[in-house]
Amino acid sequence: MNSVGTLQSKPFSTLSIEERLTIKILGRTMPTVKIVQSVKCKSRSFNRTFKPDIYDKHRWLCGCDDKNAFFCFPCLRFDGEDLWTKNGKIDLNHLLDKVRKHENLKTHMKNELSIVSWEQ
Repeated sequence: MNSVGTLQSKPFSTLSIEERLTIKILGRTMPTVKIVQSVKCKSRSFNRTFKPDIYDKHRWLCGCDDKNAFFCFPCLRFDGEDLWTKNGKIDLNHLLDKVRKHENLKTHMKNELSIVSWEQ
């Protein structure tokens, strides 16, 4: 019910009160996203991998097993930029920069406030 695929296919505004409450209770999905990236930097190379603590640092971030990507849970519910609602972030390179940039968008802030006001 609260999966990224479900939230993408059925807008939150069209859901019944019961469905909205179920999504609220279940919360965001936080799977172990299987993203591994090989990075070469000058003379050395290394792998970047998913670290689950990112979910603790960014409470709005959710993941999708099917797409192996990160999404914004509030923006999935109330609409937001395509990167975080339709496509998902699959690149670990500069992930924290993209996260910080998204957190500062007016749309994202409005969606986070909408969640708080809807849940009270």
